[in-house]
Amino acid sequence: MKLTESDERIFDKLHTAEVFRDIEPGSIDIGEGAIHVSCGDCDEVKDLMSHFERCCVTGTDPLRIHEIKINGGPLSIPDNSPLLRTYPGLNESAIIMIRRSAKMKGIRKVVFHPHGICGEADDHGLALIGSLQVFDAACQEFARRLPDLELIPAFHVRHVDDRRRTHLFSPRLWREAHHRVL
Repeated sequence: MKLTESDERIFDKLHTAEVFRDIEPGSIDIGEGAIHVSCGDCDEVKDLMSHFERCCVTGTDPLRIHEIKINGGPLSIPDNSPLLRTYPGLNESAIIMIRRSAKMKGIRKVVFHPHGICGEADDHGLALIGSLQVFDAACQEFARRLPDLELIPAFHVRHVDDRRRTHLFSPRLWREAHHRVL
């Protein structure tokens, strides 16, 4: 789903505060590969993946991206996610899938890559701000539960004018800036 005009203004403020950073082609080093955790939304996934793949550089050919697609993507991971009302236990399953995939494939980098606004998030009452709060909680949960892996938080946005872009997301800058920016 597209951002609302109100969410677009919020996004612009957060982008100015560098909570969101533009990604240039070839600017994400995924080394020997990445586990990519995203939503499987059939209306967004093709654009989300093609943009992500253009942004990656790697030490392998072909690009090694191990996909984990679940409704809401990483928004279903924190214990306080409203998505768990519909999908109880999905967060534990997602953590297990990430941990096992990393071990089996020898991959240490994990990309959390939700999109805004996700239909699953919207269905659970989350607009942009709520989605970002849950995404930040997912990033914190990752750091707590999977400290031996490296997280690359990205966020795909479908703007009001239908432009679609993936941005890097800074949980630290989100926690520092969102109260004063919003």
